[in-house]
Amino acid sequence: MSGGWSHAGGDADAFSLKGERYLSNAIVEWRIFREKQTAALIPTGMPDMFTDKRSKKLILVAHCLLNQNSISDGTAGFPSQFREIVELLMDHQVGIIQLPCPELICLGLDRQAPDGATRELLSENTRIRGLLETEHRLETLRAKAGEVAAQVEEYGRYGFEVLGLIGIDRSPSCGVETTTKDASEVAGKGIFVAALEEKLRDHGIVLTMIGVKTSRVLESLDKARKFLVGGRGRSFVD
Repeated sequence: MSGGWSHAGGDADAFSLKGERYLSNAIVEWRIFREKQTAALIPTGMPDMFTDKRSKKLILVAHCLLNQNSISDGTAGFPSQFREIVELLMDHQVGIIQLPCPELICLGLDRQAPDGATRELLSENTRIRGLLETEHRLETLRAKAGEVAAQVEEYGRYGFEVLGLIGIDRSPSCGVETTTKDASEVAGKGIFVAALEEKLRDHGIVLTMIGVKTSRVLESLDKARKFLVGGRGRSFVD
Protein backbone atom coordinates (compact mmCIF):
# COMPACT_ATOMS: atom_id res chain seq x y z
CA MET A 1 0.00 0.00 0.00
CA SER A 2 1.33 3.42 -0.89
CA GLY A 3 1.12 6.53 1.29
CA GLY A 4 -0.65 9.76 0.49
CA TRP A 5 -4.44 9.74 0.34
CA SER A 6 -4.85 5.95 0.08
CA HIS A 7 -6.84 3.97 2.63
CA ALA A 8 -7.03 0.44 1.24
CA GLY A 9 -6.62 -1.53 -1.98
CA GLY A 10 -5.47 -0.72 -5.51
CA ASP A 11 -8.29 1.74 -6.22
CA ALA A 12 -7.15 3.87 -3.30
CA ASP A 13 -3.57 3.74 -4.56
CA ALA A 14 -4.70 4.91 -7.98
CA PHE A 15 -6.73 7.69 -6.42
CA SER A 16 -3.69 8.76 -4.38
CA LEU A 17 -1.52 8.91 -7.49
CA LYS A 18 -4.10 10.94 -9.38
CA GLY A 19 -4.45 13.30 -6.43
CA GLU A 20 -0.71 13.84 -6.25
CA ARG A 21 -0.51 14.51 -10.01
CA TYR A 22 -3.42 16.94 -9.78
CA LEU A 23 -1.80 18.78 -6.90
CA SER A 24 1.53 18.94 -8.72
CA ASN A 25 -0.12 20.32 -11.86
CA ALA A 26 -2.07 22.87 -9.82
CA ILE A 27 1.12 24.12 -8.18
CA VAL A 28 2.85 24.48 -11.56
CA GLU A 29 -0.13 26.31 -13.03
CA TRP A 30 -0.25 28.67 -10.03
CA ARG A 31 3.44 29.48 -10.39
CA ILE A 32 3.01 30.20 -14.10
CA PHE A 33 0.04 32.46 -13.30
CA ARG A 34 2.05 34.38 -10.68
CA GLU A 35 4.99 34.77 -13.10
CA LYS A 36 2.66 36.17 -15.76
CA GLN A 37 1.12 38.55 -13.22
CA THR A 38 4.54 39.81 -12.18
CA ALA A 39 5.69 40.17 -15.78
CA ALA A 40 2.59 42.22 -16.61
CA LEU A 41 3.37 44.65 -13.79
CA ILE A 42 7.00 45.27 -14.76
CA PRO A 43 7.32 48.28 -17.09
CA THR A 44 8.02 47.28 -20.70
CA GLY A 45 11.26 48.26 -22.39
CA MET A 46 13.15 48.16 -19.09
CA PRO A 47 16.51 46.39 -18.90
CA ASP A 48 16.96 43.43 -16.58
CA MET A 49 17.33 44.89 -13.12
CA PHE A 50 18.05 43.80 -9.58
CA THR A 51 20.08 40.73 -10.59
CA ASP A 52 22.65 41.32 -7.87
CA LYS A 53 22.88 39.49 -4.55
CA ARG A 54 19.62 40.79 -3.05
CA SER A 55 17.11 38.12 -2.03
CA LYS A 56 14.10 40.04 -3.38
CA LYS A 57 12.18 38.88 -0.30
CA LEU A 58 10.77 41.34 2.22
CA ILE A 59 8.43 41.52 5.15
CA LEU A 60 6.59 44.33 6.94
CA VAL A 61 7.40 44.51 10.65
CA ALA A 62 5.81 46.61 13.39
CA HIS A 63 8.03 49.55 14.30
CA CYS A 64 8.47 48.68 17.97
CA LEU A 65 9.69 45.16 17.25
CA LEU A 66 12.76 46.81 15.74
CA ASN A 67 12.87 49.82 18.05
CA GLN A 68 11.67 49.29 21.61
CA ASN A 69 12.56 52.92 22.40
CA SER A 70 9.38 53.97 20.59
CA ILE A 71 6.99 51.91 22.70
CA SER A 72 4.68 53.39 25.36
CA ASP A 73 6.21 53.94 28.78
CA GLY A 74 6.47 50.85 30.95
CA THR A 75 5.87 48.31 28.18
CA ALA A 76 9.31 47.74 26.61
CA GLY A 77 10.27 44.07 26.79
CA PHE A 78 13.82 44.52 25.47
CA PRO A 79 16.52 47.24 25.55
CA SER A 80 16.42 47.83 21.78
CA GLN A 81 14.64 45.26 19.58
CA PHE A 82 13.11 41.79 19.50
CA ARG A 83 16.46 40.25 18.61
CA GLU A 84 15.22 36.72 18.05
CA ILE A 85 12.74 37.85 15.41
CA VAL A 86 15.33 40.04 13.70
CA GLU A 87 17.90 37.24 13.63
CA LEU A 88 15.30 34.82 12.26
CA LEU A 89 14.55 37.17 9.38
CA MET A 90 18.26 37.61 8.71
CA ASP A 91 18.78 33.84 8.69
CA HIS A 92 16.03 33.57 6.04
CA GLN A 93 17.54 36.47 4.06
CA VAL A 94 14.35 38.48 4.30
CA GLY A 95 14.62 42.26 4.07
CA ILE A 96 12.70 44.25 6.67
CA ILE A 97 10.29 47.10 5.91
CA GLN A 98 9.83 48.85 9.25
CA LEU A 99 6.33 50.19 9.64
CA PRO A 100 5.89 53.69 11.07
CA CYS A 101 4.91 53.87 14.74
CA PRO A 102 1.37 55.27 14.62
CA GLU A 103 1.26 56.12 18.32
CA LEU A 104 4.55 58.00 18.27
CA ILE A 105 3.49 59.93 15.17
CA CYS A 106 0.08 60.91 16.48
CA LEU A 107 0.59 61.14 20.25
CA GLY A 108 4.29 61.60 20.88
CA LEU A 109 6.62 59.52 22.99
CA ASP A 110 4.64 60.10 26.19
CA ARG A 111 1.34 59.25 24.49
CA GLN A 112 0.02 62.50 25.98
CA ALA A 113 0.11 61.10 29.51
CA PRO A 114 3.38 61.31 31.49
CA ASP A 115 1.86 58.96 34.10
CA GLY A 116 0.82 56.33 31.56
CA ALA A 117 3.17 53.70 32.97
CA THR A 118 1.35 53.81 36.31
CA ARG A 119 -1.94 52.69 34.77
CA GLU A 120 -3.07 49.12 34.22
CA LEU A 121 -1.90 48.04 30.75
CA LEU A 122 -5.26 47.35 29.11
CA SER A 123 -6.76 50.54 30.55
CA GLU A 124 -3.85 52.56 29.17
CA ASN A 125 -4.12 50.83 25.79
CA THR A 126 -7.81 51.71 25.72
CA ARG A 127 -7.02 55.36 26.46
CA ILE A 128 -4.47 55.38 23.61
CA ARG A 129 -6.97 53.77 21.25
CA GLY A 130 -9.53 56.46 22.03
CA LEU A 131 -7.05 59.19 21.17
CA LEU A 132 -6.12 57.51 17.89
CA GLU A 133 -9.76 57.19 16.87
CA THR A 134 -10.28 60.94 16.56
CA GLU A 135 -10.90 61.86 12.93
CA HIS A 136 -7.82 64.01 12.30
CA ARG A 137 -5.55 61.26 13.67
CA LEU A 138 -7.34 58.62 11.63
CA GLU A 139 -6.65 60.72 8.55
CA THR A 140 -2.96 60.80 9.45
CA LEU A 141 -2.88 57.04 9.91
CA ARG A 142 -4.69 56.42 6.62
CA ALA A 143 -2.14 58.61 4.84
CA LYS A 144 0.76 56.70 6.40
CA ALA A 145 -0.92 53.40 5.53
CA GLY A 146 -1.26 54.60 1.94
CA GLU A 147 2.48 55.30 1.78
CA VAL A 148 3.28 51.79 2.98
CA ALA A 149 0.83 50.22 0.51
CA ALA A 150 2.41 52.17 -2.36
CA GLN A 151 5.83 50.90 -1.32
CA VAL A 152 4.60 47.31 -1.28
CA GLU A 153 3.09 47.78 -4.72
CA GLU A 154 6.34 49.21 -6.06
CA TYR A 155 8.31 46.20 -4.91
CA GLY A 156 5.73 43.93 -6.53
CA ARG A 157 6.06 45.72 -9.87
CA TYR A 158 9.65 44.54 -10.10
CA GLY A 159 9.10 40.98 -9.02
CA PHE A 160 10.02 41.30 -5.36
CA GLU A 161 8.06 39.15 -2.93
CA VAL A 162 6.59 40.78 0.16
CA LEU A 163 5.93 37.78 2.38
CA GLY A 164 3.50 39.42 4.77
CA LEU A 165 3.36 41.41 7.98
CA ILE A 166 4.40 40.78 11.58
CA GLY A 167 2.48 42.94 14.04
CA ILE A 168 2.38 43.18 17.81
CA ASP A 169 -0.68 41.59 19.33
CA ARG A 170 -2.74 43.37 22.00
CA SER A 171 -1.55 46.72 20.62
CA PRO A 172 -4.37 49.23 20.03
CA SER A 173 -2.61 50.32 16.85
CA CYS A 174 -0.55 47.42 15.45
CA GLY A 175 -2.34 44.31 16.73
CA VAL A 176 -3.08 41.65 14.13
CA GLU A 177 -4.92 38.80 15.80
CA THR A 178 -5.74 40.64 19.01
CA THR A 179 -6.04 44.28 19.99
CA THR A 180 -7.30 46.25 22.98
CA LYS A 181 -10.84 47.62 23.35
CA ASP A 182 -12.80 48.60 26.44
CA ALA A 183 -9.95 47.57 28.77
CA SER A 184 -9.92 44.04 27.36
CA GLU A 185 -7.75 42.12 24.92
CA VAL A 186 -10.07 41.08 22.10
CA ALA A 187 -9.84 39.41 18.72
CA GLY A 188 -9.29 41.88 15.90
CA LYS A 189 -6.81 44.26 14.35
CA GLY A 190 -5.34 47.45 15.70
CA ILE A 191 -6.31 50.77 14.15
CA PHE A 192 -3.23 51.19 11.96
CA VAL A 193 -3.08 47.58 10.79
CA ALA A 194 -6.77 47.76 9.83
CA ALA A 195 -6.13 50.96 7.87
CA LEU A 196 -3.13 49.38 6.15
CA GLU A 197 -5.11 46.29 5.23
CA GLU A 198 -7.72 48.52 3.59
CA LYS A 199 -5.12 50.54 1.67
CA LEU A 200 -3.41 47.37 0.47
CA ARG A 201 -6.76 46.07 -0.74
CA ASP A 202 -7.23 49.32 -2.68
CA HIS A 203 -4.00 48.40 -4.49
CA GLY A 204 -5.25 44.87 -5.12
CA ILE A 205 -2.87 43.42 -2.53
CA VAL A 206 -3.71 40.92 0.20
CA LEU A 207 -0.95 40.08 2.67
CA THR A 208 -0.84 37.33 5.25
CA MET A 209 -0.43 38.84 8.72
CA ILE A 210 0.53 37.43 12.10
CA GLY A 211 0.88 38.96 15.53
CA VAL A 212 3.58 38.26 18.11
CA LYS A 213 4.21 39.36 21.70
CA THR A 214 7.44 40.40 23.36
CA SER A 215 6.19 38.69 26.52
CA ARG A 216 6.06 35.35 24.68
CA VAL A 217 9.51 35.06 23.13
CA LEU A 218 9.67 31.33 22.35
CA GLU A 219 6.07 31.08 21.16
CA SER A 220 6.45 34.20 19.04
CA LEU A 221 9.66 32.90 17.50
CA ASP A 222 8.07 29.55 16.69
CA LYS A 223 5.07 31.31 15.19
CA ALA A 224 7.25 33.55 13.01
CA ARG A 225 9.36 30.59 11.89
CA LYS A 226 6.27 28.65 10.79
CA PHE A 227 5.01 31.75 9.02
CA LEU A 228 8.23 32.10 7.03
CA VAL A 229 8.10 28.51 5.79
CA GLY A 230 4.42 28.76 4.90
CA GLY A 231 2.85 27.26 8.00
CA ARG A 232 0.46 28.79 10.49
CA GLY A 233 1.34 29.74 14.03
CA ARG A 234 -1.28 30.01 16.74
CA SER A 235 -2.55 33.16 18.39
CA PHE A 236 -2.27 33.58 22.13
CA VAL A 237 -3.80 35.81 24.73
CA ASP A 238 -2.24 36.57 28.10
